[in-house]
Amino acid sequence: MKFYLFLFFTLALLAHAEETFSYIIPVSVEKAPIQTISKPTKSQETQTQQSEVAVVNTLATKDSDADGITDDKDQCQKTPKYFRVDSAGCPEQAVLPVHFDAGASTLLDVHIKNVKEFADFVKKHKEYQIIIYNYTDNQGETSANKILSQKRANAIKEALMRNGVSPTKLTAIGRGDENPRADNTNLEGRKENNRTEVEIIL
Repeated sequence: MKFYLFLFFTLALLAHAEETFSYIIPVSVEKAPIQTISKPTKSQETQTQQSEVAVVNTLATKDSDADGITDDKDQCQKTPKYFRVDSAGCPEQAVLPVHFDAGASTLLDVHIKNVKEFADFVKKHKEYQIIIYNYTDNQGETSANKILSQKRANAIKEALMRNGVSPTKLTAIGRGDENPRADNTNLEGRKENNRTEVEIIL
């Protein structure tokens, strides 16, 4: 009899609790989706490696400034084409493409563009010192040729200064008919000997 009373009392209590706390609703818990990190496929890895190799190969075969040194080894790119360069592609010496009329020291208008191009190059490389050497052929007196070549070297120096090169970076030297590069007995040889060389000193 006592057992049945206890059971009845328990059921009544549970029914009362359910009515009292009916606003409590169990909350369902969902599991967060598992994120996976995708690894590049072998095909993607191969394509990346091929792209890297292509870049290296391009540098190893391209010579942007046409100085004979490929871009992967060239430490002085955009060197004017008329310069002789060292193994690192840095300029050393060149025959400046500038000429004068016979017996004259006035810079011709047709060559001003070449002087300006050289001036722009020098201004980009403030560490350079420039020596300008002018030579003549052997026509006329040696002393007169020396004076003429000095005037021509000075004319080029002044043209570079007008294009923004500091005079402290420039030295002009007239060499006259010294050190001919070709035969002075013919017109072509004399034309080659009438030249202006520039030397770069770091």
